[in-house]
Amino acid sequence: MDEFDKERIKEIIENKLSINYIPYNVEKDGVRTLLYYAHPRMDKNLTLVFLRDNPFYSESGGQVSDEGYIELPDNRRLEVLKSEKDYVIVDGDQGDIPIILPVIARIDYPRRRSIQRNHSATHLVHEALRRVLGPHVRQMGSYLDDKILRFDFPHYHKVTPQEIREIEDIVNAKVNEEIRVEAETMPIGQAEKIPNIKKYFGDKYGDIVRVIKMDPAYSVEFCGGTHVNNTSDIGLFKIVKEESVSSGIRRIFARTGEGILRYMDERLLDIEKLINELPEKYSNNFKSAVQEFKVNLKELDFRDTGTLSKILEYQDATIASLYDLREKYLEEKKQAEKQLVKQKINEAVELLDKLIINADSLDGLKIVTSDFKGRNMDELKEIGDSLRMKIGSGVGLLYSVDNDKVNLVAVVSDDLIKEKGLSAGKIANEVAKILGGGGGGRPHLATAGGKDVSKINIALGEFKNIVNKYLNTNK
Repeated sequence: MDEFDKERIKEIIENKLSINYIPYNVEKDGVRTLLYYAHPRMDKNLTLVFLRDNPFYSESGGQVSDEGYIELPDNRRLEVLKSEKDYVIVDGDQGDIPIILPVIARIDYPRRRSIQRNHSATHLVHEALRRVLGPHVRQMGSYLDDKILRFDFPHYHKVTPQEIREIEDIVNAKVNEEIRVEAETMPIGQAEKIPNIKKYFGDKYGDIVRVIKMDPAYSVEFCGGTHVNNTSDIGLFKIVKEESVSSGIRRIFARTGEGILRYMDERLLDIEKLINELPEKYSNNFKSAVQEFKVNLKELDFRDTGTLSKILEYQDATIASLYDLREKYLEEKKQAEKQLVKQKINEAVELLDKLIINADSLDGLKIVTSDFKGRNMDELKEIGDSLRMKIGSGVGLLYSVDNDKVNLVAVVSDDLIKEKGLSAGKIANEVAKILGGGGGGRPHLATAGGKDVSKINIALGEFKNIVNKYLNTNK
C-alpha cells in the first residue's frame, strides 16, 4: 500500500505553507491559486492535491462535496472528485506535478448553484415544518446535492397531503418575497443569544460560528454551508415524497430550481407510460396535450414559479385522471374476461349431456371422462359441479393439459358417496399418481395434477378400474 509523505503533509496542514479554505462567494471563472503539492494514492488510483486557496466545499452538514477541476499551466485538467478542506482528491495517477505551481481551481458552477438552492430551501422548510406540524420538529438529519434535498425530523404521524401543501405554500411564499440571504461569522456566545436560532442536530461547534439569516423573524440557523444570495434564486419548491424512517421519525424529499424541471420530465414519462397502457378510446384525448406540453416544457424558466405551479397542478390532475381511467379499463377488462370464461364454461356444460349419453357404464353407473382443452383448474371445477348435477348416478374425470402439466378434476354423485362409500379425493389422487403427481379433496369433488403428460391415456384407461376397485372394496 502506497504511503503518504507524512512529514510533508504535516508541514502543509500545520500552516508552514498556509491553506485557505474559501468555499463561499465563488465565481464561475474559478480561483487563481498555487498548487503546493500533489501526492498519488496508488492503492485507490487517486491523487491528493494541496492548494493555497481551496474553493471546493468539503462535505458537511448534509451538503455534498463540490466537484470540478484544477487547470494546470500545460492545459492538463485534474478532475476533482471530493474536497477535504486541507486538500482535494483528484481522479487517477496524474504523473509528475511540479511543486508551487500556478493553477486555476474551477468548481462545477451549475452543480454548486443547484446544491445551494437545495440548501437554502432546507432552511426554509425547517421553519415551515415547525409552523405546520408543531414546535417539536427539529432537524434529525439531512442530505442535499444538486438533484434533491432530504430532511429528517421527529413526528409521530404521516404528514397529510393538506399539510404538505401548507408547507410548500409557506416555503414558496418566502421564495417569492425575494429575501436577501445573509451570512455572518460571530462568537458562539453572541450567536446563541439570537432569538429562535436553530442548531443542526448532532453538529459540534467551535468558538466562532457562521449564522445564516433568511428574514430574522423567520429563519436564523447555525450553518457552514453555501447558499443562494436571495430566496428568489431557489425557484419553485416541491415536496415529492414523504415517508417513515423509523418509529417517530419522518423524512421528506423535495426539489427546487432546475430539479423541478427534471421532476416534470420524469412525471411526463409517467404520464406517457399510463397512456400507453390504455386502449386508444381512453388515451386519444391525452396524446395531443402531452405533445404540446413537451414543447412548452423546453421554454420554461425555473424561476417562473407561478407557471411551474400551474403545470404541476395540471400534471397532478392528468395523472389522477389516467389512474381513474386505468382502474375503469382494468375493471371493464376483468368483467369482459369473466364474461368470456362464463361463456366458455356454458359452452362446455352444453357438451355434458352428450358426454353422459355416450358414457361407459359400470354396474349401472355412468363413467364419464373428457378432455377440456385450454381450461384452467377453476374452470374445470365449475364444469365438474355441473357434471355432478347432470350425471344422476356416476363418476366423472375431467382433465386438461396446461404448460406440460395435467389438471384433473374428479366428481362423484351424492348417492354413490352415501351408498357405495366412493370418494372423489381418493380416486383423483390414485389417477394422479399414474401421471407422477398427486392430489385430493372432498368426496364429491377433488382436484389433482400430474407431470407426465405422456401417460394420460394410461391413466384414462385405469380410471374405470380404479372406480371398480373402490366399489368392490366398499361392498
